[in-house]
Amino acid sequence: MNVLQVSDTLKPFLGESPFETIATLEGATVRDKEGRRTFKTRLGDKNYFVKYHRGIGWKEITKELTQLRLPIVSAYNEYRAVKALQQLGIHTTNPVAIGVRGANPASRESFLVTDALEDTITLEELTASWSTQKPTLEFKRALIKEVARIARVLRGNGINHRDFYLCHFRIDAETARKQDCGNLKLYLMDLHRAQMRRQVPKRWLIKDLGALLFSAADIGLSRSDILRFVAHYTQRSPSKELRENGALWNAVYRRADKFYRRDWKRPMQPIRFS
Repeated sequence: MNVLQVSDTLKPFLGESPFETIATLEGATVRDKEGRRTFKTRLGDKNYFVKYHRGIGWKEITKELTQLRLPIVSAYNEYRAVKALQQLGIHTTNPVAIGVRGANPASRESFLVTDALEDTITLEELTASWSTQKPTLEFKRALIKEVARIARVLRGNGINHRDFYLCHFRIDAETARKQDCGNLKLYLMDLHRAQMRRQVPKRWLIKDLGALLFSAADIGLSRSDILRFVAHYTQRSPSKELRENGALWNAVYRRADKFYRRDWKRPMQPIRFS
């Protein structure tokens, strides 16, 4: 598989050998693991995020396959997911260069360069103080509605994120500071492992919703807040949804609790979905 697309703004910086240039760029490293380095760099007068894949090796590919997971062998998977979200009207980072080369999936080299989202914070950062410093009711409800909308659009178009946590949503820092409901825009990030099909399998739907619930477990949400999410997500009354699909939402809670016990070594606060 060979792909190379570089925007006109980046061509002067990547030169005639984009792969070699990308491999030697320096910047603040966010992640460097399993053959993938993610870092922030400055080219000209703009900041960019770069994901450079060196190849994950057959050992990692075999491990993923034995656990019934499709291995991600290049940056092209994230590029496809980003373009799909943009077509669906979900805000995300903007790709400005994509490159893939190599037939061997274990050693395939690739990169994805995106515009940096400046002056934004994650929903994890925003909500960290909510348990003691409550947001306005209007702002909290607007955020719940928008997160539910994004989750609903993903599900309705056969996309599951696989890391659907609050830390992968970003919001403009000034909008967050002012709690401005009229200018609310969320960006969904880190689509490296996203999967796209005709329909999201139940297993992955539960995992995404469970991850979201887990990441919001300690931010001071009430049961009414959670039911408000259910209502926006399903476009149905919570009572009817839970009466007909209570087993699904209880499975979502169990998955969230599993995440919680893994990270915090104690059970999550119970949530009644029936």
